[in-house]
Amino acid sequence: MGDMAGKASYLLERRFIQLEGLVSGKDMINKINQQENLCSVFEDYKVQIYLTTSPQKIKNTYFVQEPHQLSQNVKKMQGKIIGEPYKIFTSPDSDLKIFSFNFENGKNKCIY
Repeated sequence: MGDMAGKASYLLERRFIQLEGLVSGKDMINKINQQENLCSVFEDYKVQIYLTTSPQKIKNTYFVQEPHQLSQNVKKMQGKIIGEPYKIFTSPDSDLKIFSFNFENGKNKCIY
């Protein structure tokens, strides 16, 4: 998201955390290198809403990873989210879908 995360954070007057590594600083790079559980990262940063374009659903569980890259050689943090997305945003111009998981309202829970 790069600059978009900064813009959204400014406009909404809310804190945004970017999970892409370089943009988010050394702490996140270390978490990625150690392949920490994504749920612990959400807990550490008190994440209320998580946006992703690439969850894999199996029954009522969504498997997520950050950073999301197709390469199997890239180190990634992984987690499991229980419950359906709070909201799914779709782009009218493409097949892009953004899944929004809300941990604040209790509908979604990240498990280890």
